[in-house]
Amino acid sequence: RRSIAVLTTGGQTLSLLLTLLAVPVLYTYLDDLDLPIKRWFSGRKQSTPETSGEEIREPVIEESRELQSA
Repeated sequence: RRSIAVLTTGGQTLSLLLTLLAVPVLYTYLDDLDLPIKRWFSGRKQSTPETSGEEIREPVIEESRELQSA
Protein backbone atom coordinates (compact mmCIF):
# COMPACT_ATOMS: atom_id res chain seq x y z
CA ARG A 1 0.00 0.00 0.00
CA ARG A 2 2.86 2.36 0.72
CA SER A 3 4.27 2.03 -2.81
CA ILE A 4 0.93 2.95 -4.36
CA ALA A 5 0.70 6.03 -2.11
CA VAL A 6 4.23 7.11 -3.07
CA LEU A 7 3.49 6.55 -6.74
CA THR A 8 0.23 8.53 -6.54
CA THR A 9 1.87 11.39 -4.64
CA GLY A 10 4.78 11.49 -7.10
CA GLY A 11 2.41 11.51 -10.05
CA GLN A 12 0.35 14.31 -8.59
CA THR A 13 3.49 16.34 -7.83
CA LEU A 14 4.86 15.83 -11.34
CA SER A 15 1.51 16.77 -12.84
CA LEU A 16 1.39 19.93 -10.72
CA LEU A 17 4.91 20.97 -11.73
CA LEU A 18 4.23 20.37 -15.41
CA THR A 19 0.93 22.21 -15.34
CA LEU A 20 1.92 25.23 -13.27
CA LEU A 21 5.59 25.67 -14.19
CA ALA A 22 6.76 23.90 -17.34
CA VAL A 23 3.83 24.66 -19.63
CA PRO A 24 3.69 28.44 -18.95
CA VAL A 25 7.48 28.76 -19.26
CA LEU A 26 7.54 26.86 -22.57
CA TYR A 27 4.60 28.90 -23.85
CA THR A 28 6.41 32.14 -23.00
CA TYR A 29 9.59 31.04 -24.78
CA LEU A 30 7.72 29.90 -27.87
CA ASP A 31 5.65 33.08 -27.90
CA ASP A 32 8.84 35.16 -27.81
CA LEU A 33 10.21 33.20 -30.78
CA ASP A 34 7.16 34.07 -32.87
CA LEU A 35 8.48 37.34 -34.29
CA PRO A 36 12.00 36.12 -35.23
CA ILE A 37 10.53 33.05 -36.92
CA LYS A 38 8.09 35.18 -38.93
CA ARG A 39 10.95 37.48 -39.98
CA TRP A 40 13.09 34.51 -41.00
CA PHE A 41 10.34 32.98 -43.15
CA SER A 42 9.40 36.30 -44.73
CA GLY A 43 13.00 36.81 -45.88
CA ARG A 44 13.21 40.46 -44.92
CA LYS A 45 13.89 42.41 -41.81
CA GLN A 46 11.17 44.59 -40.36
CA SER A 47 12.64 47.84 -39.24
CA THR A 48 11.46 49.43 -36.06
CA PRO A 49 10.84 53.17 -36.08
CA GLU A 50 13.67 55.02 -34.42
CA THR A 51 12.92 57.83 -32.02
CA SER A 52 15.30 60.59 -31.19
CA GLY A 53 15.76 62.07 -27.75
CA GLU A 54 14.31 65.36 -28.95
CA GLU A 55 10.81 63.91 -28.95
CA ILE A 56 10.84 63.45 -25.20
CA ARG A 57 9.14 66.37 -23.55
CA GLU A 58 10.61 67.78 -20.37
CA PRO A 59 7.73 70.10 -19.29
CA VAL A 60 5.91 67.12 -17.81
CA ILE A 61 8.71 66.73 -15.29
CA GLU A 62 8.76 70.46 -14.61
CA GLU A 63 4.99 70.50 -14.06
CA SER A 64 5.23 67.69 -11.54
CA ARG A 65 7.97 69.58 -9.67
CA GLU A 66 5.78 72.69 -9.57
CA LEU A 67 2.92 70.66 -8.12
CA GLN A 68 5.17 69.18 -5.44
CA SER A 69 6.47 72.58 -4.33
CA ALA A 70 2.96 74.07 -4.05
